[in-house]
Amino acid sequence: MNIYDFPTNYRDKLDEVDVLLEKNYIDQAICLLEDWLETTIGIDNEIKIEVLKKIYSCYLIKREFESCEDLVLELKGLGKIDLTIIAYDVLNSLFQGEVYEAEDKKINYQKQLQLSPFAYKNLVELIFQLKTFYEELWFQEASKKFERLREAENFEGALHVLSDLQSVEKDFFLLHKKEIKLFFENSENQILKTLLFELLTQKELIIEVSFKEEREKKLNTTIENLYPLYELIQESKKELIKLNKDEMTTAILEQHLVMFYQFMFPFLETIEIKEVIKALEIAILGLNSDEKSEERLNSKEKAKTLRKINEYLLSLSLLN
Repeated sequence: MNIYDFPTNYRDKLDEVDVLLEKNYIDQAICLLEDWLETTIGIDNEIKIEVLKKIYSCYLIKREFESCEDLVLELKGLGKIDLTIIAYDVLNSLFQGEVYEAEDKKINYQKQLQLSPFAYKNLVELIFQLKTFYEELWFQEASKKFERLREAENFEGALHVLSDLQSVEKDFFLLHKKEIKLFFENSENQILKTLLFELLTQKELIIEVSFKEEREKKLNTTIENLYPLYELIQESKKELIKLNKDEMTTAILEQHLVMFYQFMFPFLETIEIKEVIKALEIAILGLNSDEKSEERLNSKEKAKTLRKINEYLLSLSLLN
């Protein structure tokens, strides 16, 4: 037996949603309202329109424009088109860069609804106010994420922020270009710098950033500059297969190889894959090596590999 709500409590639901939005729990707010619509009987159009507008606002905060478009169509289908619904429809085009389509929508609505000059002026003002509100909201949210990256107290927290930043639009990365460059100059975590470098290439945002080892190296954040890293990872995977290790050992070595190369990026020129694998076997897994391998690892010309492995392992101990 289904338990149904009644429409008299919709104000309480909207208040609950406002609390969730203040905490940035957007998905929870959407689920709350959508579930309420599904399980509530006797909803009249006025209430449903108000609830759908709130859901629209939630989807717009998330920049899910396709869902916004579906909601506008649903709102228009309820038979009462007010200035807010028109503004939402126009905004959905504007935020997707469809400026001419947005202008056509305004003109068509003016003709279709025979808007008076006063009503049209109010519409234009409403569109401007809503556009400003959401753009400022997105900017503030993006700024918080960049700030959290800078202030992340541990590696896991920083990884979480980088994951959040994947949903941030390229324009906001551009607005925080200075902070990004400072992160590369000041952060001591080479792995995080490499991961952020990769993220910037995914956003197709070209910035000159700095990496430091014994020397400083400046690179533009282009995918081409990541090719040596990706090629090294692929070649290392092939070498691991040749070793015929058990599945768990292979997985552990592969994970550390990737992280070690991220730690070394972009100073990858002197890396010899077999030397790195052998050093990681000894250091991470405590595996015994043959005398020739030990001699090779401890030889003068290979001392840098061992030193860098030790620096990498030290960096892991400092991640938490």
